Amino acid sequence: MANVLLAGNVLTGAGAAVVGATVEVFDRNTTTPVRATYAGGSGTSGEWSFSYAPGANSRRVDVRVTNGSSVSFLKFDDQVQVSSVETASLRILNPAFTFEYDIVPAAITAARQLNLPLITATKTLAVTGNASGVPDNLTLLRVNSGTSTTTAAHNLDTVEITGLVAGDMLEIHATVDQLTGNAVGTFQAYNNTDAVAIIDLLGSAGVLVATDYRLCYVVIMQSQQADTTIRSLGISNDTTTVIKASSTFTTPWTSTWTLAFRSGGQAAGATHRWRWSVWKRGSV
Repeated sequence: MANVLLAGNVLTGAGAAVVGATVEVFDRNTTTPVRATYAGGSGTSGEWSFSYAPGANSRRVDVRVTNGSSVSFLKFDDQVQVSSVETASLRILNPAFTFEYDIVPAAITAARQLNLPLITATKTLAVTGNASGVPDNLTLLRVNSGTSTTTAAHNLDTVEITGLVAGDMLEIHATVDQLTGNAVGTFQAYNNTDAVAIIDLLGSAGVLVATDYRLCYVVIMQSQQADTTIRSLGISNDTTTVIKASSTFTTPWTSTWTLAFRSGGQAAGATHRWRWSVWKRGSV
């Protein structure tokens, strides 16, 4: 937990520095115990500052400045209204007053304007990216690769899908290279829990011949019709048409189920190499 940062100046009505004033920190709306005192009073310019480690229950504090018989407070509960604010840093407390957002601007080289969208009802401001450049609503669930010589239909890889909500999407990026021989079946996104084919990942011409390859991008989403009705849409390098499919699960989209990258098998002695990644794109 970051320290509470407090600072100010003690000045006369004429703006001259007051040296030796006592500056104390208290929990909000109390005057005992004293949580911190500025060492030596205010400095030669009347300045004082604290980097105060807050108590376990709250970051809310009041500051009392005493200079002889003159006493003034800086209260946490003070509220101000001004026409403009320019600040070097901005820290916003959470509702429990225990942690803060420390909002740090980029090192811009000229003045910039950040526009907030026009809204007509209460909305949540979404953050579109993080330090890695990946949108915050996009989560990598699985990435894997390998080779296979299995002749029967089989799963190349699987990933457990859990915690989806109705508006979430799954994205699959997949590629297959047929190194030797021929594949004898298609490659599918497959609900292994319910034994249901979701969509042919590599297009209608999913059966590969030696040295051929396929690359595809597919999105999968629950239909509004029912939480077991699944719609899929994708594109593959084998065709200029869009791949689309509808499937019916037994397990609801929002429950826990297993997604598989499934091969239809290949001729004896044949080998294919595969790679896939699975992403969850959260609804905003």
